[in-house]
Amino acid sequence: IDLSANIKYSDLDLTTLAYLISNDAQVSKIDSNDKYYGLDLLAEVKLFSDINLLIGSDMLFSRLAFSSMSGVNSDNNISAYTSISKALFGGEVSTGVRYEQSSEFGDQLSPSIGAVLPVPQLKDTIFRINIEQAFNTPPLLWKYLEGVGQAGNLDLVPERAWVVEAGVESKLIPRTWGKLSLYHSKVTDAIALAVNDEGARY
Repeated sequence: IDLSANIKYSDLDLTTLAYLISNDAQVSKIDSNDKYYGLDLLAEVKLFSDINLLIGSDMLFSRLAFSSMSGVNSDNNISAYTSISKALFGGEVSTGVRYEQSSEFGDQLSPSIGAVLPVPQLKDTIFRINIEQAFNTPPLLWKYLEGVGQAGNLDLVPERAWVVEAGVESKLIPRTWGKLSLYHSKVTDAIALAVNDEGARY
């Protein structure tokens, strides 16, 4: 069994200034503090000679405070994931799942399946494919930011996407390793810059 741990910590003070384009006059100043700390745990277990198991957990605790607002916004994010891979047909197939629970953005589930296999007809050539449902949890700043000409979005939800990746790697030419990859993703709840009815960007 191989075990690893990673501790994360950040304490960032930000100052956001807004100016009028016409005369460069400052119209607002917002001071904020963005702090987080977390712990990543990972265990790799060789169940059999041809089967590997991966188990892990990520914990991230975030805190966001503004000088112009009362109270503190926080997000407790805890995730667990596992994957299993097996040597097969001279290559490897794998499948996994990740579950994430966020106090601000709810629950997310991300399954995946993939394979890396040799191409029998071509020497030193492999084919790889991976399919997964991915998600992207936005930072607290995007949800709660307030100021002149800018706003947060309290209805913000994580981006979700089905992602397919396929590719071929080959050494058809001596001393040269070539790769060709194709990607396709279908995104829902995509996050993009917008302007509200008051003209503020969010």
